[in-house]
Amino acid sequence: MTLEVLQDQLAENIQRVSSFLEELPSAYLHQSPDNRWTIGEELFHLTKSNMGTARLLSQPPEQLREAEQPSRSYKEVVREYKEKYAQAEPPRGPQSTQPNGDALVDKFTLEAEWNKASQALLKSIRAWSESE
Repeated sequence: MTLEVLQDQLAENIQRVSSFLEELPSAYLHQSPDNRWTIGEELFHLTKSNMGTARLLSQPPEQLREAEQPSRSYKEVVREYKEKYAQAEPPRGPQSTQPNGDALVDKFTLEAEWNKASQALLKSIRAWSESE
């Protein structure tokens, strides 16, 4: 798969989430199925994660360090994630991406932050070339 294909797929998926949010009734943002995160909390988490990824990808490639372990396949990453997730105590993941009181804001603010983070991510990934 080429970088261009990945960039296009990322843009398509961001648009799918954006379209979903536009059509989503505001009341649904704060509903929690089975004591899990609400859609608003999930969106907050994705937005924060996208901003961190955009910051990382905005750095010049020469400033990024070499991986300390060999590359893994997507299936291996998913398997390891599921194993660690099952063992972790809530909350799971980095604290900076955890929903908190800030996540429970209005739909307009959530959409605006999502769009801002998504555009930053797309901009940062489009700056990379296939050779990098």
